[in-house]
Amino acid sequence: MKTFSLNDEENVQKAQSCFSSDGSEIHYKFLFHFINHLLIPCVKKNMDWSMCRWSKLRISDNNNNTDAAAFHRDLVCYEDPQEKRYPIPIYTCLCYLDEGIMEIIPGEDESWGKRQPIHLSPGDVLIFRSDTLHRGIFPSQKQQKHRRLIQLFECFTSVSDYNFYYPKILFVPARSSHGKKYQSWTTSTMILPIINYISFKNAASGYNYKKVKKWLVKQYPHSMYVSSDAEQERWDFNWAQETQKTNLYIYPQRTQLYRIDLEEPHHRILKRMQYIQPLAFYACLLVVPLFIIFLLIILLIVLIVVKY
Repeated sequence: MKTFSLNDEENVQKAQSCFSSDGSEIHYKFLFHFINHLLIPCVKKNMDWSMCRWSKLRISDNNNNTDAAAFHRDLVCYEDPQEKRYPIPIYTCLCYLDEGIMEIIPGEDESWGKRQPIHLSPGDVLIFRSDTLHRGIFPSQKQQKHRRLIQLFECFTSVSDYNFYYPKILFVPARSSHGKKYQSWTTSTMILPIINYISFKNAASGYNYKKVKKWLVKQYPHSMYVSSDAEQERWDFNWAQETQKTNLYIYPQRTQLYRIDLEEPHHRILKRMQYIQPLAFYACLLVVPLFIIFLLIILLIVLIVVKY
């Protein structure tokens, strides 16, 4: 994990101006110029990388909390331990155009108590391995109107790593439309901590590793890494429109022929195995002790009332 600043206030301000006042639309052309001619060279220089080739990117404005507000991994690995190249040389690169806070659990000892908040300023860049447990902390619109963020996912630092790993990634396109409901949950100060902890337990335990691994071997034997688009649409590089929506997943045209996408009939199966089943399990483990504590409190109250 590493952070550094672009040290280019003028271009950062130009990048900020590409967003509409309500954060719903973007003029993408300058931002692509910003990424290719400022961000990528700075990343290569500060990280001492020979290249920075990304698999997909997303540019958001305080509206990506549907899949980023709770602990998660950008890339989930289901490869056998003996086949892994540790540490996995695939990275997430985040460029902040506004103030932001990212919470990360670094290292292999992924415990709840090792959460680390990282405070970012406009022009700051945060880079970490794509399999790192992390989450974004999202301010309300009243606290902070904009949270403009450029996200480069699955960044490769060499041609050899790209050729080795990219064919092993299974990309999961968006399918369902539960995003708005989940977005309301992730802004709730009461519900978010519960979702966050349950999501942490699922991610830390490997997203139902054994069951999903067995299924992948049968259905996608060459794809042992999973990268999801969550609930967000993809953009097809249609430059005819002056502006496009924020928070779209954008894949480089150079990878179109080599990308492996999850097939439509398999969406529900994978989602059920990766999220619904394990989240339900950890929710039960969390609810049962809380229910017992609630009963004990009620019992204590009854005993006090009877006694007095």
